[in-house]
Amino acid sequence: MKESLELTVGGGVKPDDHLSFNEEGYGERHFVREGNKYEEVTNPSLEPVLVHLLRNYNVNDSRAFIKCVSKYGVADKGIIFYTDKALTMFFDAPSRSESVVLKLSPSLELTTFLGDDGEKSFYQKDFVTALETFPECLSDIESLIPSFEKLKMDTQIDFESNVDDRDLVFIYKEKTGSQTGRIPKEIELTLPFFEGSEKSINVKVTLEVKLPKSQEEKVLFTIKDPRYKRTKRDALEAETTAISGSLKDWTFIHGDY
Repeated sequence: MKESLELTVGGGVKPDDHLSFNEEGYGERHFVREGNKYEEVTNPSLEPVLVHLLRNYNVNDSRAFIKCVSKYGVADKGIIFYTDKALTMFFDAPSRSESVVLKLSPSLELTTFLGDDGEKSFYQKDFVTALETFPECLSDIESLIPSFEKLKMDTQIDFESNVDDRDLVFIYKEKTGSQTGRIPKEIELTLPFFEGSEKSINVKVTLEVKLPKSQEEKVLFTIKDPRYKRTKRDALEAETTAISGSLKDWTFIHGDY
């Protein structure tokens, strides 16, 4: 866009008929005097290459990523790359350049039950605490906790794990006599795989119980997702599908940049 400059000079000073100078973001500009004004004659008129520094944003959840991309990006001039580590939006225009990054880290719920690699062991007290902290992750939580609490250190327990294909059957002795308890060999967890995600997934995990061999040892529970790599891949697909549903005109590329 061409501009005009007003001329102000002191008495006895003869102004130049032509002005030329370099301006950051525009390059060389030329003006010719017309009366008490200078009119720009730069041909063609120059637009700024960048009017501010590049701006990079880091957001903490999928909702913030969608809002930020919608506000600062333009779909036909941008692109979104994604891996199992992060989603990154790039946008370039003549006047600005933006990027928005959403890091994909394991959710608190996921690491509580499955650690960082799909397997985690607990002592009884810690296991019950995990269940009570995230009761929404298990549908039959009310029946599970009492079963786990029966496996106390001072309780005499015998296992008959082959009696039932679905449950781990155990017999424990109390003052009133022998009692039977059941613990499922598989549990279905419902949780967000990525921190800040609004998308929950269902994960079938196995449950193993290791009995103490002495009074110094404790009952040990181990939860494991035998299909953890597949679970992670499916979770990434579900996450990007959910986000792309809110950013319909954007191009998503599975890969690094």
